[in-house]
Amino acid sequence: MDSNTTKTTRSGRGAGTAALAALLALSAAVPAEAGARPRRARHRAAPHGAPRQAAADPTPVSRSAVRVVRLVGKRVEAQGAAAARWGPGLVVWFSERGLTMAEGVVRYRQGARVVIELADGSPAVSVGAQVEPRWQAEARQYGARPAADEPAKGRSPSAGSQGETAGAAARDAAAAARKVWHQPPRQLPWGGKLWLEIVAGPRVRAPVVRWRVGREGPFRSSPMKAAHDGRWTARLAPGQTPRETNVLQYYVGATVAPAGASGGAAAQQEVVVGHPARPIAVAINSRPSRRRRSTVDHVPPSRWSHQKPLPLTARIDRRYRAPVVFYRARGGGSFEVARMKQVSPQVWRATIPSRRVVVPGVSYYLAATDEHGITRPVFRTARRPMNVRVTRGRILATDERRNRVSLAWTGADQGTPGDAWQRVDIGLERLFFGFLVGRVGATATWGQGPRLTASDTDAAPVVSAQPINLYGGHAGLELRAGDYLSASGDLLAAIHNGGAGLGYRFGGRIGDEAGAHLSVSWASIHDLDDGAALLKRLRLGLSTPVGQRLRLAGVVVHEDVLQDTSEALRFQVEATVAVAERLFVTARVGLSGRDADTPGVTGGGGVALTF
Repeated sequence: MDSNTTKTTRSGRGAGTAALAALLALSAAVPAEAGARPRRARHRAAPHGAPRQAAADPTPVSRSAVRVVRLVGKRVEAQGAAAARWGPGLVVWFSERGLTMAEGVVRYRQGARVVIELADGSPAVSVGAQVEPRWQAEARQYGARPAADEPAKGRSPSAGSQGETAGAAARDAAAAARKVWHQPPRQLPWGGKLWLEIVAGPRVRAPVVRWRVGREGPFRSSPMKAAHDGRWTARLAPGQTPRETNVLQYYVGATVAPAGASGGAAAQQEVVVGHPARPIAVAINSRPSRRRRSTVDHVPPSRWSHQKPLPLTARIDRRYRAPVVFYRARGGGSFEVARMKQVSPQVWRATIPSRRVVVPGVSYYLAATDEHGITRPVFRTARRPMNVRVTRGRILATDERRNRVSLAWTGADQGTPGDAWQRVDIGLERLFFGFLVGRVGATATWGQGPRLTASDTDAAPVVSAQPINLYGGHAGLELRAGDYLSASGDLLAAIHNGGAGLGYRFGGRIGDEAGAHLSVSWASIHDLDDGAALLKRLRLGLSTPVGQRLRLAGVVVHEDVLQDTSEALRFQVEATVAVAERLFVTARVGLSGRDADTPGVTGGGGVALTF
């Protein structure tokens, strides 16, 4: 460090010391109280023969007590013999008439003079207020040490100091009887309740909290309830405050009995915590800590039919009113508005007209008016609306229905006597996610079919009609990759006249399930004892919608049931009609046979319900 830098540093320290000395010297030249008599007037000679009288002190304290002598903004200058032992950083309390008024921190000291900085939020103090360390005040309040200064070790207190000590102890005891301790809360949760507690002396009676929401307006009154050991409590319920209100103010008033009063003395109403002009402020967290999950419950459709009105249903929280739907054809343009109608408590419904439900899609979002009268989006936004793909000629169905139960019957006559059977299938499907479908079902097959049987002689086996009884069930999953591709797998189990068997089924689909698609599946069941094939079935299908309520499909099935002499082949046409919004009816008819010489017929029907 060079010499210029050293000089600058020393000059800076000297300037700070000089400024502090000037501040203390200036305060010494200023009278301690406004309107005080000049110093020379206090030392005028008394008349000859008259005894000298000491100056009156309205609040006698120990000689080492520290008092405020000057106020400079948020900084306070105090003087007293006890201050000579204080250091920077000491936390002190200011008190008047035995009541703690403010808190501060010692910043500078020179001899018996200190400069104290008031803490944030502390009320202003007046000249003459007593200052003492916080630990000493707390110890005196809780009886840990005497109120007056202890005499120096090895010395006996004089008669005058004993009198001062007794007087200070009496005043401290009277002040403690009316003192009030209170710790203000830091924050009030939005919509919650505020818990207040004070500890008061026996002279404090019937405290009342006067509070208001905001910084203006009249104060409300809430009496405090007595607990035990001088504790009083109150619970304030401001409710759900407006968003722009972020503070609650309060102060506490009580009836205070005079010190040493007789039974006929009248008590006085005093403010014991805070002040009406400077009430205690508690911040209100105006925003909920968590966003409500139940604002809107709405399941949007992913696809819809071309030029078909699109109904929308949503469950909206009670805080909102007058919900509307903003919609437009996908691709651009301005949004149009459709008002929602209430169909039940919290349930609203609206319909997008068919002229806007066109290929390739329609976009929409929901908005509602909150408790402050502001209309805001509650489901999607104008910048990110919900897009619904629109297709031509698909059967009416929505993704809101996650379950489907079906019942189907199929019969076949292969064209020869003793070669006919029937089958009944029952199934349940559940859409767990957009990509996962679970399903279970049961199957029953009965009838007759040609099978090879051993003859009574050593001749070759002969073909004869044998009963067919095959009962079982299945369970599996279907995985969907978007709207155009899916794969499925099932575990099959069956019982028959000669035992039981296990098997599997795999399948796939290419195309839109609600539109045109191609499907294929393979199923196989084998006996658990000898491994003989109980069922082999290959199924191919092509389906396409015709109009908005009709679907046609062509199906080819190649199967072998219980090791028939020859495998059968079926060609059939299926037609599915949506007779109601959730009810679908299917009919099927076609040809079936084992060879071209003796063709047979096949047919069946079914019903499905979505919910």
